[in-house]
Amino acid sequence: MTQQHGDDKKTCQELEREVAFIQGELQRLIFVMDLSQAERMEVDAYRQRNAHLLAIARDKQCGFGKTSVPEFTKSSTEETDTRVKQRALAIASN
Repeated sequence: MTQQHGDDKKTCQELEREVAFIQGELQRLIFVMDLSQAERMEVDAYRQRNAHLLAIARDKQCGFGKTSVPEFTKSSTEETDTRVKQRALAIASN
């Protein structure tokens, strides 16, 4: 899932659209307090795909490939909803 055929041929607009979609999916998943193994794998796959697309955007000088999604760690049971929301907002602002 990280690399897909034709990624290097995508326009800056196509790259930006896909990066926005991935970041939205990451926000949705991070709001879940206790992620299943499959959800953790999905988050990791999205992170890798996002980093790959941002690298292509930087190479093409698209102007938006300067940020990446911070590494995600599973929330502990003591972590409050507020902290989870703050993490998601930090990702969205990058």
